[in-house]
Amino acid sequence: MKKYKLECYGWEMEALCHSINSEQVDHINDFMELSESDDLSDMLYDLEQIDIDIYSPNLFHIGKPFNNDTMKLVVTDENGDDVISFGTDEMKEIYDMIPDFDDKFEYTSYVAYPGEFSNENILFIINESKGGLYSMEFESDTIPTPQDFAFSSGDIETPDGDYDFIDKLFFKSKELEILDTLDNTGKAVTVNLWTLNDC
Repeated sequence: MKKYKLECYGWEMEALCHSINSEQVDHINDFMELSESDDLSDMLYDLEQIDIDIYSPNLFHIGKPFNNDTMKLVVTDENGDDVISFGTDEMKEIYDMIPDFDDKFEYTSYVAYPGEFSNENILFIINESKGGLYSMEFESDTIPTPQDFAFSSGDIETPDGDYDFIDKLFFKSKELEILDTLDNTGKAVTVNLWTLNDC
């Protein structure tokens, strides 16, 4: 058995979902009027003034690669030499690799709808970054090929549509664990406010 490293590159989302009350919504609307802007991302860091810790959401906080065919994977050997590089479109379908996948793994889905978890409103933040994602290690007694790999997907349901992400990576049916994160660069921030009145 030889040891290999898998490095993943592409677009990543950091999704932060807050449940906020009507008073906080009113404060946000006041901020918007004062700033004369209709882009919530312009006032993102002002939210701390109304007791919203943007990096400690009370519903969910996840970081996942976008499932949009932008991920590139590079496998290196024990000497650090490149073995193969490929995209997600060259990987095996997860149900071909693990036919009973649904019985073994639970589908990962998040919901960002006002009123879904409480009678509150939703503040939803997406930070997009590009570059290095993470690295993983695995062992194999044969030289890896793209068809030895597969991924499972997940989603975030919002009133404006779904965000699809890559949830888990597998090598020959074995789930790979993240060893380390890689460097990337922030590219965009999107902030949405969905209130109970919007439903």
